[in-house]
Amino acid sequence: MAGLVALGMELYLGLVGEAIVLDHLSTLPGPADLLTPIASIAIGLALLEPRGLRIIVVPLAVFLAATAAGIFLRLTDPSLHDPAFSIAGTVTVVWLVLALGLSVRAFRQSWFDLAGRILGSWLLAIGLLHGGAVIAQAASAPAP
Repeated sequence: MAGLVALGMELYLGLVGEAIVLDHLSTLPGPADLLTPIASIAIGLALLEPRGLRIIVVPLAVFLAATAAGIFLRLTDPSLHDPAFSIAGTVTVVWLVLALGLSVRAFRQSWFDLAGRILGSWLLAIGLLHGGAVIAQAASAPAP
């Protein structure tokens, strides 16, 4: 339950922290493009950690991923800052995390640790490739 409350608070932090991220990422053409690689790399690294270190690393990764999700919700808001959009997005993210987490917990198997490491390596690779493509595109874009 505490993890779910922390997830909600981190999503809110991402919704509020939009201006800070935009200031730091103003040199890139699309700051929303770097949020998914950041979240993928954070979660991928957390899944690759040994079981003992996951207790420390997973909350940090969830913090980064939830904050990135909140910022992404704010940056892609088509409703001109209608609060219902942010609330619906937050409820959707929390619902997805609960549905996946409770489903995996109900059907826990011995091979889940190996599957988690494989998923982590894929998420890490996808995040690095996607982030590299965004940075390369920004580097090759003409100056305004």
